[in-house]
Amino acid sequence: MCEAGVRRTQELPGVSLAKQNEMTEDSDSPEVNEEMRHPTVESLQIKRKDLDGSRVWAILIGVDGDPHYPLHGCVSDAELMEKCLVEVLGVPRNRIQRLFGPTRGETTDGSISPTRANILKTLYSLVDNANILPGDNTIVYFAGNGARYDAEEYYRNRVPPEVSVASIRPLNALCPLDRAARDDNGPEILDITRNRCHFT
Repeated sequence: MCEAGVRRTQELPGVSLAKQNEMTEDSDSPEVNEEMRHPTVESLQIKRKDLDGSRVWAILIGVDGDPHYPLHGCVSDAELMEKCLVEVLGVPRNRIQRLFGPTRGETTDGSISPTRANILKTLYSLVDNANILPGDNTIVYFAGNGARYDAEEYYRNRVPPEVSVASIRPLNALCPLDRAARDDNGPEILDITRNRCHFT
């Protein structure tokens, strides 16, 4: 798995740009480094396939501002995905829901904050949307921190003792912006595990 990741990294446009310019790791040229971190849709050379973009629905989530483990570039990555969806695949902007942050509450860029409640509400909106027809495509893109929990430890103080969690596999989770904070009623705000997002 690591080898595949290394191969993919070597194929990124920014890496080939660095080789062409014979840059070293010590280079602090903001123009070149910025280009390396944020490739353009054109530089990725993505070709439009036989896909009807009007039949695509997307949720894009970018979380930079985790107070415990801050990241940089997740919102930019989600914005690049949006640009690709719109410009390359022809997805109408009104079919794309954006949850970008480091900010809490409403943002000024037309997105909403990627809190746990907002992420779950947005995911469930796909289930309740009567405009999504059989055969439509849905894309959920998440850029941010993730976590993996041992099920027994994760549920230890969160479920009644009579509930057995021994057979549950490790849990993978998305980390919302407000993780580990306290909600208005006092309980800790949890990460979003996959089993929380089943829509059947």
